[in-house]
Parts: sequence; C-alpha cells; structure tokens
Amino acid sequence: MAKASTFRKSDLTRAIEATRAGGVPVGRIEIEGSKIVIVAASEAAASDDALDKWMRDNAR
Repeated sequence: MAKASTFRKSDLTRAIEATRAGGVPVGRIEIEGSKIVIVAASEAAASDDALDKWMRDNAR
C-alpha cells in the first residue's frame, strides 16, 4: 500500500507561490516522498533529452 504524503495541497501551493514571488518561473514540480522539488523553467528546458530534441525539430 502506498504511504500517505506528509504534506498538504496548501503546502505545495505555498511553495509554488513563494517561488513565483521570488521571480523564478516554475518549470516543473517533482514530489519525492515527503520532499517537494521545484525546478525552474530554464532548468526544465535545459534537461531535454535526445528524443525531446528530435521531436521538437521534426514536429509537423
């Protein structure tokens, strides 16, 4: 059975709002157990792999 998360939706919302208030654009959010990881938009774009690049270049 999955372990219940140790944070609430309000905790996640507060973290996102604080990140945006600091002037950092949110790229993606990762939840690792009880840890919330917010990745900036510029970092999220930089982490494209070869497939993402190929799909972007060859999209119709």
